[in-house]
Amino acid sequence: MKRVCLTIALFSVSASVAFSQAAPFDMTPEKVPGAAAPEPLVQSPVMPPAKSTPMLAPILAPAPAPASPAPAPAGIARDTGAAVAVPREDRNRRYLLPFANLSLSGEIDARRWVIYLTAKEAAAANTVTVGYQNSILVSPESSQLSLEINGVPSGSAAIASPDDAGGSMVFTLPAGALKPGANLLSLSVLQTHRTDCTPQSTYDLWTRLDPAKTYLSFSSDVAGELTSVGDIAAVGLDAQRVTTIDIVAPALENPTRTEELLRLAQALALRAHMPNEKITIRPDLPPSAPAGNLVVLFGTTAEITGMLPSAPQDSRTGPSVSFMSGPPSFGGVNALVVSGPTPEALKAAVDTLAGSRVVSTEQSAIVSNSGWSAPDAPVIDSETTLPLSQLGIRSQEFSGRRFRTGFMVAVPSDFYAQAYGEAQILLDAAYSPEVLPGSQIDIYVNGQIASTMPISSHEGGIFRHMPIKIPMRHFVPGTNRIDIEAVLRTESDVTCLPGAPKSHAPRFALFDTSEFYMPDFARMGVTPNLAATNGTAAPYASATEQRPAALYMSRLDTDTFSATATLAARLATSAGHIIPFEVVSTPAAMTGRDSIMVGAISEMSPALLAHLSIEPGSQTAWHTPEARAREDDNTVRFEDWKTKVHDGGWQGNIGVFGDWLARNFNLTSDSLRFLPSADVDFSPSDNSAFMIAQGKISSGKGILTLITAPTGTDLDLGMALMAKEENWRRISGRISTLNTATNEVETVAPQRTELFATQSFSLSNVRLIAANWFSSNISFYAFTLAGFLVALGLVTNFLLGRLGRRH
Repeated sequence: MKRVCLTIALFSVSASVAFSQAAPFDMTPEKVPGAAAPEPLVQSPVMPPAKSTPMLAPILAPAPAPASPAPAPAGIARDTGAAVAVPREDRNRRYLLPFANLSLSGEIDARRWVIYLTAKEAAAANTVTVGYQNSILVSPESSQLSLEINGVPSGSAAIASPDDAGGSMVFTLPAGALKPGANLLSLSVLQTHRTDCTPQSTYDLWTRLDPAKTYLSFSSDVAGELTSVGDIAAVGLDAQRVTTIDIVAPALENPTRTEELLRLAQALALRAHMPNEKITIRPDLPPSAPAGNLVVLFGTTAEITGMLPSAPQDSRTGPSVSFMSGPPSFGGVNALVVSGPTPEALKAAVDTLAGSRVVSTEQSAIVSNSGWSAPDAPVIDSETTLPLSQLGIRSQEFSGRRFRTGFMVAVPSDFYAQAYGEAQILLDAAYSPEVLPGSQIDIYVNGQIASTMPISSHEGGIFRHMPIKIPMRHFVPGTNRIDIEAVLRTESDVTCLPGAPKSHAPRFALFDTSEFYMPDFARMGVTPNLAATNGTAAPYASATEQRPAALYMSRLDTDTFSATATLAARLATSAGHIIPFEVVSTPAAMTGRDSIMVGAISEMSPALLAHLSIEPGSQTAWHTPEARAREDDNTVRFEDWKTKVHDGGWQGNIGVFGDWLARNFNLTSDSLRFLPSADVDFSPSDNSAFMIAQGKISSGKGILTLITAPTGTDLDLGMALMAKEENWRRISGRISTLNTATNEVETVAPQRTELFATQSFSLSNVRLIAANWFSSNISFYAFTLAGFLVALGLVTNFLLGRLGRRH
């Protein structure tokens, strides 16, 4: 009987398996009961393959979208019917962090920045989520992260996520915490060490914030719902901190539209005012409108008809700038339409969008950097004294080991004081008797230590406008960050035990009555000087409608046009206004004025590259597999041999002595040379996929800036990466390249520079210019001084011979 039952059971199982395999094997995910079928994906246009694989593509690859619909299984025909609305998964959130690798370090640290919200976003905001990971040495019992909105504390939570996955904390916002328009956000940390109490241990304390997991949540899907031109500032950013502006121009290849497209890109960038903006110029609509993306249709009414479900009615009769509903694939996000019935009306529409952001001959009093570092930096162009309270510093007491705070100031593009002069911090501060001698107060400028003041008293003390000198060679054109750091040593910290309670008695106090003093400095233009270009858009910021800057693009394709638009937008942000460009058809038309050239290096003439001291062979050698293999295999390094030579011999000792002079007295062979050496032809590394170079126009007056890359794709991607705030501010020298291996900006300093006047003649400015020039050319100064002494001796001898007594 048992055998019969077993036989029947085996037969039943075999039959069920056979029936189950009647259908073909399907790897699609199992459908959840009640779930809707996956929506068909909108296909982006197929672009022709690039000639070579762009090196920057992996760096700029977008992060995978969360919870995106799964594609249809292979072999199943896609639905080719009408597009179905695809709800955007992140329309109930707004990403907040515009910073790269934001790490709040030390015992106390904070970041403040401004975000813009629409009226609907401000009303629907309910929570702020902060994703983070902290050092394992941070003590969770006594460490916390705090959120402040518009000066009002909005919550704090313990820092307790040292694992690789990280953690998050959620702050519930009270009603009315946020308002339409600008809102000041502040994230700060208070961190203590688990086991150590020394000042050195504070460098082990850090909390790293994750931009993709830090966002403002809304009670409804209102993120990105822009309805007016004033809402453009609320476009926001994506999880990778990038703000993308897609300009859809059906008449992309029409050369008469090029200048207006660049003007439109600048106007939009100034209104959005985000630190990491990428402009894309394309002839068709993008497949979707994700977070931090603004889609703009630019064309006459006839050109854009049918691209959106509906068109603005007023565009048929005159200039029109308005938001309209996007296609279903945009998930409910509106698109900005800049249109008109004629090309003239289209130009008027761009002028309406530009508003008051047109070119101005007057220098702005501030640099608008509050979108990534609040408050805005004041521009200092002459002798100035600023209280720290005006620079965002508040009076505060401190009970730890290492106190640090900072502020930002800006100097103009013709700042010419890199070799002489000193600014000052007039410090109002106090320290307790507990602080031991050997403690110190350090001043950092742009991340480099600039000055140190030791603390030598045993009995505490009060500083009242104590001057701390800062050499002005640390300042660069544009914004400069100055940090004040107090390193405090006490007896109790030396003998502290792990787990011992921390004393909350204040050891140090900084008062906001402290002042920053900048003396008069020389004003003189220098070229090449890419630091002035990135800081203040010099020399292009001084272009006018009557004398615009010349712009040459090697071709009007999407990649080159997008790279040029991103560059123009970044320059406009640095200048604070729209820069007028005249697009020229040949390089010969750039003679006699400030110019920009954009294109792949293979499309540049060898004569141009040679004029900019770039190896002409780079046209064919840059980015080839053979050159890359040679570079990877080449392990011979100059620095290795320099170290070997320095280990012995008189030449090595001279080299060590020269390094010591440069390190301690800023004396180098270049500063002692009578005439500067010629610039060596530069060959870009195959780890570099993007390059900016600058020099004088070959004939006539003017400065030329070259933007180039091995391919058009690298040009677009490289410009987008270089335009990010953390990379843009590192551009300097005569050449700057983007290293794809380290994702860092590498610079080449010029050997020869030229000076040009930017101010009207004045004796005081000439005196300051001479002081800086002689400080940079010590040999000329020494021989000039010797010449004056010889002349003085000869004149004295002559006068004594004529007027003196004879014995």
